[in-house]
Amino acid sequence: MVGINTDTENISELLKTYWSIQRISAGYADQNAASLGLTIQQLAMINVIYSTPGISVADLTKRLIITGSSAAANVDGLISLGLVVKLNKTIPSDSMDLKLKLSKKGEDLSKRSTANAFMYKAMMKVFENLSENEIEDLIRLNKKVETLLKKSK
Repeated sequence: MVGINTDTENISELLKTYWSIQRISAGYADQNAASLGLTIQQLAMINVIYSTPGISVADLTKRLIITGSSAAANVDGLISLGLVVKLNKTIPSDSMDLKLKLSKKGEDLSKRSTANAFMYKAMMKVFENLSENEIEDLIRLNKKVETLLKKSK
């Protein structure tokens, strides 16, 4: 009986730390996007399009797990800002088939978002306070947890 309560407490404690780290990460991502004058969703789109030039709106919605209407509204906004350009020579009958790439301005913004990544800067400070072995153990254990969670689905 003692083992079950201890396991439950340990699981609860571990999940609390993961959720806390997720909230902190989201805050840094919002800060990064806001520093560039974008929403977090717009910045995510810019970074996906940067790494996948020619991506369709349909594929973008799958990658970011967003609705088509949300994608369409954000793409229109990014086009209006001069950050994204359409690659199609003619307008497709289904707007989800629209192919996208970043303009030079969009590419520069994506590069700036990486350089400004507040979470990376914060993690560098964390790493300064951990030994190399602790960092390696942390990465190894998190990867193991991820793998085991995927298998338990």
